[in-house]
Amino acid sequence: PWQVDLHGTIAQPLQLQGVAADVSLTRLTSEQPSDHHGQAASSQEPYKLTGHLTQEGDGWAVRGLAGTLGTSDLRGDIFLEMQEKRPLVRAELFSRHLDVRDLQALGGTAGPPSPPTAATTPGEDAPPAPLINLELTRVVDAQLHFEGQTVLMAHQTLHNVSTDLALHDGHLTLTPVFQLAGGTTRARIALEDRGEAPPHLAVRADIAHVNVQQVFDALGMAYKAAGSVNGHIDLTSSGRSLPQLVSSLAGKAAFTVKDQARNTDFHVHVATEGGTQPRPSRVRLTGQGRVYGEPFHLDGRV
Repeated sequence: PWQVDLHGTIAQPLQLQGVAADVSLTRLTSEQPSDHHGQAASSQEPYKLTGHLTQEGDGWAVRGLAGTLGTSDLRGDIFLEMQEKRPLVRAELFSRHLDVRDLQALGGTAGPPSPPTAATTPGEDAPPAPLINLELTRVVDAQLHFEGQTVLMAHQTLHNVSTDLALHDGHLTLTPVFQLAGGTTRARIALEDRGEAPPHLAVRADIAHVNVQQVFDALGMAYKAAGSVNGHIDLTSSGRSLPQLVSSLAGKAAFTVKDQARNTDFHVHVATEGGTQPRPSRVRLTGQGRVYGEPFHLDGRV
């Protein structure tokens, strides 16, 4: 569903050298077919990126990238360097508003998603459906810096998002920083996928001054509360499907809730406890402090 237009020069066309051209990438829809010259119809197509493509030695560069992807806007520069083992993609991207759902159009068709197939009950030996195909992590290296004023993800709006992405030899690292519910979250996400074993995921995050009421509002919970939350999360998991990731989840998290106006100040700790078959692993919850001036104590397992 994509159309690419190039307008420029190729100094050595037989060797494909000396390329300098303006390039545009446009998504065609059923309502916007190309004409008999192959040009996209002149309607308000929301999926279009333009930039200037040049060849620099063994690499390529797209500078001045700018355009829209649905309701999202994107600008920046992208570089492709051909290395010995695998190509390296470097990019600096910026956005005023980015809806993560708009990025799905880059890898899929322009039409609506296919209807779900009839539900079936898999047997006990049926392998779990893969959550994500990570083959790309082993065929390309990448260095990416992204900044966005607002990012819509999982129906939540993140503000002042900044993240660096590094991918080298199947090891992916993300270091996002963003504001949500009046507070700031800093995280480090590491994904190891070298092919010999299931992908290993490690997440460390610190949250500060998150507004409790805004969290309830974002989750659609009609519950009135006040105060702020500070916390730390340290989790690891392995697997290629959601059941595998959940069953191998291990780690701990700690949260502190404070509301001086209501004499509330308590701590909650969550930690996994390893188990052996047939006894599954468990999650232990502990906490203590004050809630509305009354003593608070928590000790349980899930």
